[in-house]
Amino acid sequence: MVIFLTFLKSFNDFFFKIRRLIFAPFYWVFFPLPNPKQAVSIRTLITEDRGHQIQKLSSPRTMVPKPPRIFGSLSGEYFKSRKDAVDVFGFELTNGRVFHDGNVITSEGQLIAETSQISSESTPKPLAGLVGLPRLRHFPGRLGVFAAPMASRYFHWLLETLPRFYLLKEMQVDSFYVYGKHSFIRESLELIGLGADQILPPRKYAHWSADTLVGVTPLANSGSVSEETINFLRSLVKEKMKTSDSARRIYISRNDARYRGVRNERALLAQLDHYGFERVLLSRLSFSEQIRLFASAEVVIAPHGAGLANLVFSPPGCTVIEFMPENYVNACFWSLSEACGHHYYCIGGVKESGTHNLMTLDLKILDTVCKQSLGRK
Repeated sequence: MVIFLTFLKSFNDFFFKIRRLIFAPFYWVFFPLPNPKQAVSIRTLITEDRGHQIQKLSSPRTMVPKPPRIFGSLSGEYFKSRKDAVDVFGFELTNGRVFHDGNVITSEGQLIAETSQISSESTPKPLAGLVGLPRLRHFPGRLGVFAAPMASRYFHWLLETLPRFYLLKEMQVDSFYVYGKHSFIRESLELIGLGADQILPPRKYAHWSADTLVGVTPLANSGSVSEETINFLRSLVKEKMKTSDSARRIYISRNDARYRGVRNERALLAQLDHYGFERVLLSRLSFSEQIRLFASAEVVIAPHGAGLANLVFSPPGCTVIEFMPENYVNACFWSLSEACGHHYYCIGGVKESGTHNLMTLDLKILDTVCKQSLGRK
């Protein structure tokens, strides 16, 4: 089997090389501009006089969260204190460019490393995997970059991209560059008051220059969240939405997702019924409905998944019980829960099987966690 898979990978690589050679003339017609050859840190531009304006907006600090309560076969080594906040910079680049999912390029053709999640010492790979970049369109004014790598995914949009607006709105922007067409992006833009007339038409592989390109670097390390992010998102709910005061106990099902559903979910639901839980499929809810749901939650139980980013809207003191599969550990929702003032529990090492990595939860362990954290309703 190993030999076969190795052969299959080699054949696949060979096929793509041949395809690239065949279609190379067409690539150069549609993507005639070169990829950046050098990546630089935003700090480098501070020391160089090129007509760009760079301002440090905040400094890092270390959050020291409480260790999570772990059940099952999972090491606590995965959950360690880390520097969640980073130096945040605002930038104004004369004749700067932005490409695709928020890659910022200076007028000298250098890629800003912080906008592409790469090291400033590394040679950039072709952006979006393309042999070149498409022709430029120019915006005559101040264009705000409201995009970031992976911003089309719910977690990265909600916690890493959307909160940049509280800084961008103070930078006198004429229009915004937004990447992604998902409904949750459109709804959240409406929530913060940005209409279609205030953003450039979003499209794949968009490549814009501007008289002045305006933006901010990431507000925290990927997978972490800053205090400013939490305050901004919670203020949106408080100021612009009506939420219920009811204390709901919700179980987030992923059985309509491609991965990390629960194989024995029927038995799990029967057990959770004793504690007063209701089953929810987030894919069936709009962005505002998800906000209202989590804003009224006193307990959230769920397999690991992007929908748990909505915990930022839950009131402090919410109890969170997350299932973590045996072959994948990500502590981002522990970090988020601690920053939001929630009580976090993790059931780790959950067995997976099948092509869709369905998890089979040990219901005895779940019952132990529920009894310790909730008690009978």
